Amino acid sequence: MGQNNFNSPKFSKYKILNELGEGGFGKVYKVQNKIDKNIYVIKRINIKSKTPEELKTIENESLILKQINSEYIVKLVDSFIDNEHFNIVMEYCDNKDLKSFINIHKNNNELINEEVIYNIILDICYGIKEIHSKNLIHSDLKPENIFISKDYQIKIGDFGINIMNCAKTQKGIFNYMAPEIINDQEYNKKVDIWSLGCILYELLTLNLCFGCTYISELIQEIKKNNHGAIDTNIYNKEWQNIIDLLLKIDYNERSEINEVINRIKK
Repeated sequence: MGQNNFNSPKFSKYKILNELGEGGFGKVYKVQNKIDKNIYVIKRINIKSKTPEELKTIENESLILKQINSEYIVKLVDSFIDNEHFNIVMEYCDNKDLKSFINIHKNNNELINEEVIYNIILDICYGIKEIHSKNLIHSDLKPENIFISKDYQIKIGDFGINIMNCAKTQKGIFNYMAPEIINDQEYNKKVDIWSLGCILYELLTLNLCFGCTYISELIQEIKKNNHGAIDTNIYNKEWQNIIDLLLKIDYNERSEINEVINRIKK
């Protein structure tokens, strides 16, 4: 723990319980507030190489995220810069993330119940709607960033990690990224719609929509519009139509989130 400087005053009110994970961005810890005894998560991100302008952008986005109070969004409790790290304090979700949920079904060779998928994807849509209503873009939606609370509420989390760390350079975690981000083009809210399509496909098939190891492979698969098909003997064929709409290569052809919600609810 010493190398992370957790003895600094900024961390004095938190007791580190255990490390939850590690990635290119840094480490994630489960902590307890010594005063209110509540359990939280601290994501600790190295920002040593960031410019003052980039740091200001990160801080400003965090201020906005703190103001979002939605049952579909992981609550950002606090954030601060300390010892060349940007620290995000968030609510803790007991039932891990959506990727773990999918993997349990995959390991058991058991498809997810259609009603469960309906509830999960609709909750994600409501979360996206909340984000977009604040003129924000998540831009890194994937099952690992969607959490399940103690009462099985679906919550979107991990905003802005791609601002601090270029996720598409990391092997295996770019499969949910829209083509405009992969190709370093201008993008808008529709990148989240693309990611939603990839997540929906994975819920229905238990497989990655674009299961590629390298960016070059993914680009070729997207060009071929080769995202596969669901089993319409098991699931309603309308899910396939929705996936096809969400995964339009030209983002102008993708639906807005309100249109997606209306389509799913039908």
